[in-house]
Formats: sequence, structure tokens, C-alpha cells
Amino acid sequence: MSNSISTYLWDTTLDTQGYDLEAVRGADGVLAHFSAMQTEVSFIAIYEGMPTYIESLRELECRGFGVADFMPVTRTADGLFLIEMDCILVRQPDHPTSSVARG
Repeated sequence: MSNSISTYLWDTTLDTQGYDLEAVRGADGVLAHFSAMQTEVSFIAIYEGMPTYIESLRELECRGFGVADFMPVTRTADGLFLIEMDCILVRQPDHPTSSVARG
């Protein structure tokens, strides 16, 4: 089997206007069965109280996902800074929270 991201079953795409981590936390009972997901991460907060990209990536990594790709979504008006990126994450099979790791 190829190790390309296209070989992974696409389980979910999250775009909840700053509440993606809340949706992930609410999916704890089934998240271990996800092999891949897409979510937005923000480099500049566009909603009050939303997590930083570092907080988002850290939590998703703790839940067994590794970053496979980033795709720019929006930039500042001058084009110098990223505001948001879509982040493709793939389940790390050797992570303790992975159903693949548990067999």
C-alpha cells in the first residue's frame, strides 16, 4: 500500500468558526477510530477566545494525529502574514490513543 495521504480514509472535516477543538473534545468516544481529518488552524485569531495554532496542533498531536499538510486559506490584506490554514492530519498508528495501535 502506498504511504500517500490519498490512501487514508477521510473521516471528517472540521470548520466550526473557532470551535474546532471543542468539536474534537466532544468526539472523544469515536476519535480513536478516525484515520485522518482536516481542520482550520489560525495564526491570527479571528474569533474571540479561539485557540492559537500551537494550542490546536498540540492538542491534536496528543490525541494521536500528526500533520500531513497545510494549505493557506486567508492572508492579511498586504499578503505578508497568514491568518488561517487548513491542516490535514493523519492518525499516527503507534500512538497509544490509536485503535490501530491497540489492534
